[in-house]
Amino acid sequence: MIDHVMTLHRTDNGWIVVRASDHETGEPEVLVFEGDDADTLRGAVYCGLDAYVQTKRGGGIAITAHEHGWAHEEDQA
Repeated sequence: MIDHVMTLHRTDNGWIVVRASDHETGEPEVLVFEGDDADTLRGAVYCGLDAYVQTKRGGGIAITAHEHGWAHEEDQA
């Protein structure tokens, strides 16, 4: 059984997250994140997967956003 469903959609000016509702209505939640930077994407992914994110006392995934790619970081060294 799948207990958590999320889809992530890229738009011209950001991201749309559609996730299963935790409410009795059963209607999906639609969340809009405006921006095209790495932090906006991180926020959208975090929002969709918040039940699985690492906390102070519990394990889980950690989401890190970088504004530039590896090549940029190597060039700066």
